[in-house]
Amino acid sequence: IEEDTTSRKDRDRSDGVRDKAARIPFGMEMLFSERLAEFMFVNPVRRDYSSDGSDVSLEVQKALEAVYEHARIDSINMERATSYFASCQNITFWYAKKKPNDYYGFHSEYKIKCKTFSPMDDYEFYPIIDDDEMEAMSFSYTQKEGNETINFFETFTNDSHMLWRQGDGTDWEEVDNDDIYINNEQLKMMPLIYMYSRRSSFYGLHPIVRDNEYAHSEDSDTISYNSSPVLAVNGKLSGEPIKKGEPRRVYRTEVGGKVEYVSWNQSVEAVDHHEKFNLKMMFMLGRVPDISFETLAGIGNIGYDAMQTMLTDLMLKCGRESMAFIQAFDREFNVIREVLKVILPADIKKDWSAALDKITCKHNITLFSIKSFTQQVTDLTTANGGQPLMSQRESIQRLGISKDVNATISDINSEAEDRSRNSITDILNPKE
Repeated sequence: IEEDTTSRKDRDRSDGVRDKAARIPFGMEMLFSERLAEFMFVNPVRRDYSSDGSDVSLEVQKALEAVYEHARIDSINMERATSYFASCQNITFWYAKKKPNDYYGFHSEYKIKCKTFSPMDDYEFYPIIDDDEMEAMSFSYTQKEGNETINFFETFTNDSHMLWRQGDGTDWEEVDNDDIYINNEQLKMMPLIYMYSRRSSFYGLHPIVRDNEYAHSEDSDTISYNSSPVLAVNGKLSGEPIKKGEPRRVYRTEVGGKVEYVSWNQSVEAVDHHEKFNLKMMFMLGRVPDISFETLAGIGNIGYDAMQTMLTDLMLKCGRESMAFIQAFDREFNVIREVLKVILPADIKKDWSAALDKITCKHNITLFSIKSFTQQVTDLTTANGGQPLMSQRESIQRLGISKDVNATISDINSEAEDRSRNSITDILNPKE
C-alpha cells in the first residue's frame, strides 16, 4: 500500500497543489517475525555435551563453547530466526579467518567465524537436495565495486567451492573452482547451514492486513477532508469582507440571514469495529497474543498463572518451530567440529580430533516466559518440604545493596545478639 497509486490516487488541485492520498502500512509481518524470534532466542540456547569425561574431552568442550561465544552465536540466532520467520529461508556460512588467537584453549592462527544470509539481504538460493541430503547449494547476489554493480554466483558442494562474477555488460567469469582448504587442509564438509520453511510466520494473514491498511487509509482521508471547519452562510452578506487575523470577526447578513459552522456528524462505530475485528483476527490466526502496553494495562494485574495461560498459544507455536532450529543446530555442530579439527596445532591434533569425533551435543531452546520470583520461591519451597532455599549470605549477595557482605552479616549477628541480651535482661529484671 505504500506505493499503491492505482487504488489510492493522489488528487491535484486547480492551483497545482497535490493532495496525497493516505497510504498507511501495518507492519504486522515484521511484528510477528520479530516476536517469534524474541520469544525463542532472547534466552541463549543451552548446549549439553556428552563425552567420556576425560581431561581431553573436557578441554574440547571448553573449546567448542569458545567457538560459539566468539562467533557471537546468540546474536546470530536472533538474526537468522527473524529472517527465517519473515522470508522462510536463510544460510549460515562457517569459515576460518587468518587471525592469531588463544580463544580455544590453544594458540591458533585462525579464528572461526560465521555469517548469515537470507532473501532479506537480496540473496537468491538454489539448493540441490536428494533424499533429504543437500548435494549442492548455490546462491546469487550483487555487490557494488566503485560505481559498478557486480553480480556474483557461488556454489558449494561437500568438497569444493565455485565462484563466478559478472560486471556491467560483460560475460560471466570464473573466479574460483577448487576444494575447500583451511590451514592447508581440505575441509570435506559443506560449511553451510540451510534452513527452509514452506510457510512464513504470518501465512494467511496478508488479506486481513491489506484490508485493514486500506480501511484505515480511507478513514484517514475522510477525517483529513472533513476536519477543517466549514462556514455556512444563509442569505446575503453585507458590509466589508472579513480579513484574516482580525481580533474580532463580525459577519453581517441581510434580514433573515444566518451564519454558522457546519459540524460533521461522523459515524465511526462501524469503521472502528471493522478495524478492531481485523486486528483481533490477525493476532488470533497468527497465534501471537497482543501484548502491547495498552492491552496489558487494560487487563490489569491478572496474576502469574493467568499471564502464562495468555501466552500458551504462542509458546505452542514456538515449540513447533523450534524443531527446525534443533535440526539446524545439530548440523551446525558437525560443521563446527570439522572446522575446529583443521585449525588444531600439530601437538594436540591427534588426541583432540579423536575426542571431537566422540563428543555429542544436545541443544536446548528455552522459550521466554514471564517469571515471578515470589511464585518460583513458593513453588520450590513447597516442593522441598518448606526448607530454606538459600543461605543468608546468598540472599544478601542477590539483593546487591551491601558493599561488603561479610560486614553486613557481622552487623546482623551483632544486632541479633544485642536484642537477645536485652530480652533476657528484661525477663530477669522486670521493670516495675
